Amino acid sequence: SQATMETEATDGGGWKARVGSIFPGPSLLFCIYQFLINFKPSEPHVAPYLVSVKGFTNQQVNHDIFPYLTYTYFLATALSTPAVQLLGYKRVILLGTFCRLFTRLLLLYGNTLWEMQIMQVAYGIASATDLNVVFGAYMFFMIEQKHFQRVVSFAHAAKFLSELVSAEGGQILLHLGMSLTSLMYISLVAVSIGTGLAFFLPDAKSDPGEEIDPQKGEEIALSPMGMVQWGHVKWNSIRQLYQNFPLLKLSIIWVFASNVYYFIDNYGTILFQARGPDTDMNGHVGAVMCLVASFTSLLATYLEAPALKLGFIFYAIMQAIFTFNVLVAVIFPVLWSSWSCFVIGMSGWNLVLCILYAQCGHCVQNHMYNFLFGINTTCALAFTSLFQLIVQLIGNPVEFGFQALAMYSGLMTLICVYLALSHFLEYGSFTFERTHANVDYPAMQALMTSEEDEEENLNEVEIMSLQRHPYDPR
Repeated sequence: SQATMETEATDGGGWKARVGSIFPGPSLLFCIYQFLINFKPSEPHVAPYLVSVKGFTNQQVNHDIFPYLTYTYFLATALSTPAVQLLGYKRVILLGTFCRLFTRLLLLYGNTLWEMQIMQVAYGIASATDLNVVFGAYMFFMIEQKHFQRVVSFAHAAKFLSELVSAEGGQILLHLGMSLTSLMYISLVAVSIGTGLAFFLPDAKSDPGEEIDPQKGEEIALSPMGMVQWGHVKWNSIRQLYQNFPLLKLSIIWVFASNVYYFIDNYGTILFQARGPDTDMNGHVGAVMCLVASFTSLLATYLEAPALKLGFIFYAIMQAIFTFNVLVAVIFPVLWSSWSCFVIGMSGWNLVLCILYAQCGHCVQNHMYNFLFGINTTCALAFTSLFQLIVQLIGNPVEFGFQALAMYSGLMTLICVYLALSHFLEYGSFTFERTHANVDYPAMQALMTSEEDEEENLNEVEIMSLQRHPYDPR
């Protein structure tokens, strides 16, 4: 009616306009999806469930089941970039969502060792399509650059809020007498709803710089010459992407500083167990971490402008805080220092990641977000695995590992300071200005032509030079 229209006009277009102003584009759908697929009250209790319900030994769980997740996650992350290129974002995300659902079904109905190993393989594939890899790139592809910081912060906040509510809710239900199997069914229901919601995620329209039409992707995958030429074009574009020096420096921080986050994530709870085997507070510490991480995710939207102004000094300051945090846990080998190391390390680095993702996204042109997330995360996982392997070969991966992490974090602080100083000497300011790498793909349309035309077009491929940095006085 006219009255309703007038009312909506006076209040800015009604509730839809207000929601749209807070959640730009399809970001509200992204947040709901992240909340559902991460709502798993059974997740903190997977190991006890496998032992007490499924009848596996601790040795089998730790050495014959869980390692499959690590190997698969790394391999799937490395393959995520070509998978998105050939199949498209939505198909890969749907594949990951179905792998999550398959994981839940195997946990409930699988009983043999090989079924649990397949379960971990499926979960590894699903993890490679999460926020840190495919889904993060997909969000950037679907929204305007001016909304990058807000959307990535909201999505991470939704994820940690889901983990907080589900973990604490699951703990309460266990105290009320609910079985671990019942928690598994609740997780199955939430992931099933998330799987259904995944079909409503908007399709990422094909772009010559990011995706290939799925039908053409299948043809290229079946054509050796097409694969060779496709790989050659992509290799040239990747080289040009990382010749954008601000992006390269940010990627160095992404790859090498992520080791602090991954190490604390992997060994933080083990450190709790080593220093306080009789405490029952560890689950609540994880909940506090999720609560603080949700807050820091949202805080990133307010720190975007100061982080841009400080440039690499911002990352040096944050890395110094992480170094001090780990040093406290090393110098005071008590339970409270372990808890603070876990909460500050995980939630603080989540703040850094939210800002880092958005800043890197602003440096990318031609929608090459898939390459950015896939390559950087793969390199980060590879380096973290190497660091953890060295620590295990030298000494105790828990106590000695955190001592090594403190020294490593201090070194990363110095590297961030060096990057800040080199940036200042080159541009006369610490401020980080957004600049793009221009990458053209004139050969992409010729990939499926005749062999002679393909070779001729490939020889004519030239990648455009970088635009001059916005604050370069030349």
